[in-house]
Order: sequence, then structure tokens, then C-alpha cells
Amino acid sequence: MNNTPESAKEVFIERDGEISADDADVMYAKMRALAKSGRLPKRAVRVFIEMVQNLRLHGGGSGRVSAFSDSNCIFVRTVNAADEETVKHVESLAYFANAHAEELPSIIQKRRAMPMKQTSDSAGLGILEIRRLCGYDLQASSMARADGHLELVIVARMNHKSIL
Repeated sequence: MNNTPESAKEVFIERDGEISADDADVMYAKMRALAKSGRLPKRAVRVFIEMVQNLRLHGGGSGRVSAFSDSNCIFVRTVNAADEETVKHVESLAYFANAHAEELPSIIQKRRAMPMKQTSDSAGLGILEIRRLCGYDLQASSMARADGHLELVIVARMNHKSIL
């Protein structure tokens, strides 16, 4: 299944299926090379890495990831199977991050200083970091699959040129 809209001007990476640590490393290297050549800002690579890590560590290790651009922006999009509770959690984190965009640097700093609970995951911090790097609202939504399960869709958008 295609994860990139037809309106995309350039597709940097597109992958569908299981994503192992080795697969992620290969994708990261390709994104870093694109940044080094000047085709992508470095923060696009950081957003991509964070979103792939979220997909691998909190999304079951399988799904779809793409990085692409149109004439104005760069997008990173992930899609993975998720239960309703996870979808609601990520949607609320994205809403919080979007609503508190100006305060995110200090919120992230405070969260990093807090001890992690043994049972908690760090997905919340990742979502906050993605939004901080983007400069645009982070989109998190769900789609119903034909089998009745949900897919979590996260889209990060950023300008071609650095705005931070």
C-alpha cells in the first residue's frame, strides 16, 4: 500500500512492512546523506529518526513510513496498526504538543530531568520532540482497516529551509 500522496514532488524514502534495527539504520544513513547533500535540512532527518523509532518501539515494529516533499514542505508519515487506547493517547499527545508549541523546549527539558517509571514508555517525549522540530502542527489520526482494526497515522510537516 502506498504511503505517499500522488501530489508528492519527490519521495526520499518509502518502506512498508517490518522495520528491524538494521533496516532503520539503512534508512537513517540514506536520510543523513540527503541532508549532507543539501536536499534535506538536518532537522528533517531528526524528525524521521524519531518517527521511525516510535514506529519500531511503540507501533509493533511494522507499518509504513515515508519521507517526501511537495513544492513547499517536507513530510514524514508513519502508519501502523494500533488499538483504540493507543490512538487516543497519541492523538492527545499531539494535541498537547500543538497547543503548547511555544513552551515545548522547557517542557521537554523538564520531562527529561524526571525519572522514568519502569512501566512507562518514552513515546510522549518523542511526540513532543517531533512537534518542536517541525514548526507546524503534528497530525495524529486513525483510519479503520477493512478487518475492523485501526491504523494510527502520524504526519509531520516542516519547511524546506530551517526555521528553528
